Amino acid sequence: MSTLAHSPKRPKRLKSKLIPQEHAMGCGIACVAFVVGKSYKKIFSHDEESRRAWTRGYYCSELVDILKIFGRQYSWRALTRRTKKSEIPIGSIVFMRRSRQWPEGHYLVKVGENKYMNPWINAPSIKNVRAGFQTSIDVITHVITPI
Repeated sequence: MSTLAHSPKRPKRLKSKLIPQEHAMGCGIACVAFVVGKSYKKIFSHDEESRRAWTRGYYCSELVDILKIFGRQYSWRALTRRTKKSEIPIGSIVFMRRSRQWPEGHYLVKVGENKYMNPWINAPSIKNVRAGFQTSIDVITHVITPI
């Protein structure tokens, strides 16, 4: 059985207020805010290297550290091609590979079977960024899962 397999203790659906990202590279911060149930600004204020939200974005390990500040135990790992999306636990933050739409990649939160919270669902429009739910996603390369 995969180490990502759905545990009976895990929720069947994650419910929280939609959190849009507020910076060009702030999708990871928005996903952490969604998972911990805090505002984007509250999570962002705990980032000592806040320029990352404008420049390179966040590495998985950095998001794990921020989650830890809010009392959440998560770990991250790269996925193999054999990992099925259905094996990823609900409440996980997933990273989609770089693509035409997401030149630097993009973080989303798995909220149900085949349902993800996207903190920038109306990309590439930067004027009025909206968060929303979607069912189809690109290839996931990394996952941040609850321990």
